[in-house]
Amino acid sequence: MLTNTNQIKGIYGTPNELGSGYLVFIKLPYPMRLAWDTSVSVTRISCHKDVAENFSAVFNDLLEHYGYEKIKELGIDLYGGVFNYRKMRGGNSWSKHSWGIAIDLDP
Repeated sequence: MLTNTNQIKGIYGTPNELGSGYLVFIKLPYPMRLAWDTSVSVTRISCHKDVAENFSAVFNDLLEHYGYEKIKELGIDLYGGVFNYRKMRGGNSWSKHSWGIAIDLDP
């Protein structure tokens, strides 16, 4: 697991405020509700291009394993976000969200 900013930069590059050059959209296999406003759903999310295939595979596996009703029951359809250009709380290192390589589910 990558733990420090230099390791992450070595693989994913330097993060930037807009995610320019590295963010892509993936289509979700089921709608996800915004955790802060569950009346709003999203059907696609942006993430780093190098993790897009893995993220898609995980969501497809979740749907295949649990089915949509169980996903909602478990709260793993509650979407908290992926890309957020920011430093880690209480620190000076970049959050993994700055690259779009971390996701918050049911935050």
